[in-house]
Amino acid sequence: MVRQRLSGVVLVLLLMAPMVSSLPVEVQNEEPVWRSVGLDPTEWTDRPESEDSPMMDSYTGNAVIKMNVSYQSGWTSSRVEGTVIIELFEQWAPVTTNNMIAHVESGLYDGVFFHRVINDFVTQSGDPTCKTIGVYPATSPTCGSGGTGETIPLEHDENLSHVDGAIGMARSADPDSADSQWYIAETEAHGLDPENRDDEGYATFGIVRDGMTHIRAIADVPTSDEPTGTALDNPFASGG
Repeated sequence: MVRQRLSGVVLVLLLMAPMVSSLPVEVQNEEPVWRSVGLDPTEWTDRPESEDSPMMDSYTGNAVIKMNVSYQSGWTSSRVEGTVIIELFEQWAPVTTNNMIAHVESGLYDGVFFHRVINDFVTQSGDPTCKTIGVYPATSPTCGSGGTGETIPLEHDENLSHVDGAIGMARSADPDSADSQWYIAETEAHGLDPENRDDEGYATFGIVRDGMTHIRAIADVPTSDEPTGTALDNPFASGG
């Protein structure tokens, strides 16, 4: 992917809890309690831009993540509290979705912020070392390159692609190096799909179902490639 861009200040805190939709699904006794929690998909109105893709439809029994976000859209703006709903496509990317579900259940993502924000491209999170509030690199010397140390193989399916709002796995040059970091496509990013690359592309495994306005607002906060946090882009917005 393109070079990493780090925000000058903390962008957003995450508190994640998995659920399932209210569509009919048989709940087994050995399944975790959260799989019996109901949601109403008709309430999901703040969606990504529509595209001709199977990812536009919700599917019975898929895990759904509720992500609480907190951010400021400008230096003098009031803090915004919001919720983003993400559906994971377990039927098409079982390894990748199970990896994220395990990290959500363990609390790995609680309090983690978006450490990489590129307007009209992606917002990236999932690094457990990116939790200390402050200007990078005071947050953590490893913020942006951290993980659990346990990787998963690259997983693709013909039904999955980088549509607007897609959830994908970040990785290094090694296709099988994805760990805990993930990103949200803030616009369609099909240049990351395997058929459009010579490095096997990046895995997608979910999509934002509600709260896309929050993702677009977060994508508009100031960022900098410099460790000092100076020379910010998007100068009229700020996160904190």
